[in-house]
Amino acid sequence: MNINRAGDFIMDPQKILDIAPFGVFPPTNGGSIRINSLNMRLSKEYDIFLFSQGLRSHEFRLSSKSWVTKINPNYTEYRFINIPSLFFTHLLSKMTIPPVFFNDILRFINPSSLKDRLETSDLIQVEHPWQFKYAFSNKNTTTPIIFVEHNVELCLQDQLLRSKFSKNFLQYVEKNEAFALDKSNAIFSVSNEDKDKLIEYYDVDKSKIYVVPNGVDTALFKPSTEKEKELLKQKFNLVGKKIVLFTGWAYQPNYEAVEEIIRISKELNDDNLVFLIVGKVGERFLYDNNNTLNNILFTGRVESVEPYYKLADIAINPMKSGSGSNLKMLEYLSSGLPIITTDVGARGLTLNNGDSIICSVEDFGANIEKLLYNEKLCKSIGSNGRNVVLEKYDWQKIGDEVSRIYKELI
Repeated sequence: MNINRAGDFIMDPQKILDIAPFGVFPPTNGGSIRINSLNMRLSKEYDIFLFSQGLRSHEFRLSSKSWVTKINPNYTEYRFINIPSLFFTHLLSKMTIPPVFFNDILRFINPSSLKDRLETSDLIQVEHPWQFKYAFSNKNTTTPIIFVEHNVELCLQDQLLRSKFSKNFLQYVEKNEAFALDKSNAIFSVSNEDKDKLIEYYDVDKSKIYVVPNGVDTALFKPSTEKEKELLKQKFNLVGKKIVLFTGWAYQPNYEAVEEIIRISKELNDDNLVFLIVGKVGERFLYDNNNTLNNILFTGRVESVEPYYKLADIAINPMKSGSGSNLKMLEYLSSGLPIITTDVGARGLTLNNGDSIICSVEDFGANIEKLLYNEKLCKSIGSNGRNVVLEKYDWQKIGDEVSRIYKELI
């Protein structure tokens, strides 16, 4: 409790411990954007301490020691760095495997920075199942704990890893996920589809599952003016070109989507058309001579994606696998871009053919041609999509609902 300038007693904000198996700030991919966006909103009411573990691939030259980032007065990230975390993060990321051994690393190291917070926080939230068992085993018995299911991990890893690993590995994933689902006081699922899968696969009590969807900063991602678009096309030497955009980080379903885009780009014969692949996903393809096509550009990792949204004419999402929902879709919608997507790309979102075009990957080429020179149709789809995110997927509104759930649990 503190005293303000008027001499009134004011209560200290309640303490929330958030635990993540990867670095969050500055956010660079879907998971970190979700965590950071909600924590920024919630820090208006709560004291948020984020414990994150390991280094991301682009950070390996930064530091070999733990560090603290004060993001705002009520929101701090503590990045825990140790040799086992670095080793497994680096090794498993190369193999596109999640950090499944982080529970064991935490149990062995027993970091005081985390253990102290587990004992003193009013509520604990764990992102993904890979650190949940340690958190649950070391918290006060009366402290509520939330498990955030960014994906249904068993479903996702079965899609991604079946060809690489035996059933023993998937059983290990299932064991981690089942423990977190069983022991948590509440579960955050990103969509009704994932909620249904959790009930089907794990027989979870549906009353403790809350659908907390992914969202978007609608003030940051907004439609560009024609003047802004043309100036940016001049800056990037794309004057007179129609730009078809795809964004993504290094993630197997995104690699599959890029393979589809390369195929689609070969189908379409239009000198004014450029496919722009923005983000780390493109680095796998940058130096492949088979992909040096005149109508496709790879940027690799970029500091900011917003300029590319503003210069784009169409956005596409030819995803064929994955779980959860795609934040790129919400950024496309918020930016007022007409979207062509698969059912998989649109999963977890309430969309229809008035605010996007949902079709099979085989029909992407025909639908791109349909949109390219139909300005009226592009504006209609883009405007309808923007209205969808303003109504349902703004981070501020989603954060309000999370705060309500926190109050219910504490």
